[in-house]
Amino acid sequence: MTTELIIEQWKQVITTQMHFNDMLMQLRAIGISVIMASYGGAAIAFVQYKNTFVCISGKRIRPSTMVILFTMLIILALFALDYCYYFQMLLTAVEVGNQMELNPAILFDLTRQISSDISPSSAKYILMFLYGAPFLVGIILLVSQQFATIESSV
Repeated sequence: MTTELIIEQWKQVITTQMHFNDMLMQLRAIGISVIMASYGGAAIAFVQYKNTFVCISGKRIRPSTMVILFTMLIILALFALDYCYYFQMLLTAVEVGNQMELNPAILFDLTRQISSDISPSSAKYILMFLYGAPFLVGIILLVSQQFATIESSV
């Protein structure tokens, strides 16, 4: 295999890494925006509809509870799409880049340098926090609304 072909393949691997990283950043940016807006909607629903309940199987459920649970479901879906799909593809592209950079024809070791600064296990922990923190907020909101009271000052 010629040096030019090896370098061209390496460029394609780097382009693929950038593509998956861009997809992840877009997913996370949109996801966090939706999550924050949904939690804000739950807070508004809690205040605006404090005496309104929806009956499901004989249980009275606040509209805000339904919004919070829906938001937590969105968090789980985004996490599954992120971690189980795009993140795994990015890790595979990074591993291919690491292997290619062992070739003496590749004068750059960009992928290996980035991987040494941010290991895949560190990236996984950061990803867990990215989705775990808003999920925990949802749990706190679910619990706290059971004990919260709304007083109007007229």
